[in-house]
Amino acid sequence: MLTRKNVRSLVTHEMSNYSRGVHALGKIYVKDFIKKYSEYSWLKNGTQKFSDLSNFTVYHALVLQHCEVFDKKYEWPPSSGNGTSLAHEGPAFLPWHRAYLMFFEKLLGIVLKQNFALPYWNWGQDEPDPLSSVIWQNNFLGGNGDNSGIVRTGPFRKGNWTTITKEGIKGDLNRSFGESPFARELPTLAEIGWVLDLPYFDEPPYCNLPDCKQFRNYLEGWVSPSPSDYTFMHNRVHMWVGGNMESGTSPNDPVFWLHHCFVDKLWDIWMQLKPNFIYPNSGAPPFQNLNEKMYPWNNITPADVIKWNGIYQYDNNNPDD
Repeated sequence: MLTRKNVRSLVTHEMSNYSRGVHALGKIYVKDFIKKYSEYSWLKNGTQKFSDLSNFTVYHALVLQHCEVFDKKYEWPPSSGNGTSLAHEGPAFLPWHRAYLMFFEKLLGIVLKQNFALPYWNWGQDEPDPLSSVIWQNNFLGGNGDNSGIVRTGPFRKGNWTTITKEGIKGDLNRSFGESPFARELPTLAEIGWVLDLPYFDEPPYCNLPDCKQFRNYLEGWVSPSPSDYTFMHNRVHMWVGGNMESGTSPNDPVFWLHHCFVDKLWDIWMQLKPNFIYPNSGAPPFQNLNEKMYPWNNITPADVIKWNGIYQYDNNNPDD
């Protein structure tokens, strides 16, 4: 069984393995990869609007898929004027990203030719002094962007890493730590503990509106216990990192996966605390109910993902670590 570890526990070669694997996925083209691994033909989903797939790497395909499920909106609740997407702003936020992480982890294992477990970034631990976090070291993910936002340190610096927009335009990785007026600081360990104490997974109308005051909506970050907070938890971290992390193409920044790995750990801890929790079987936004197939895989449901036991584990069940 794979064990996902805190980034603080990683040794040097484990850090370099991660960046090496990410770079490998950023160099292999989708068309070549699926010739060898036909079970990953779903990688083409999300790039169909582009007539020429020859220019898209496996990593860029993953970015575009996330962007598609982020941008495609359904009005929910009906006639409300509010929008929810295929994998955000509703109960499928957690199972969809769990599946997304799992497939990324498998892809890293293929290119690294070894069993590979994603590490997680406990941003609550780093909240008191985020700039000194191990995750921003030059031998791991590199640091903040310069005055124009461009990252010029670490393995994903300008000239060494290529991002992609939803229009297919290539560019450089951008970050702007703590510059968003809505995310000057990272979430705290106390806030994490408060969210884990919430009793129910979600509640009608199962979306991002303030009426949904349960675990999923607080963890995703659309509501906060403080009326003055515009963002909370997961959303606040995206905005605190800034740059590419603030858009639907946020996986352009390799910190995305380590951030979401911690979000998944928190869900895992919460499910152990609430083993009889109820995921909505109906009444959720389109493609987010318990037995509805999730895009881009089209053969996996939230019910499947919730039962994914024994594939990986976390190094501990402590939200403070």
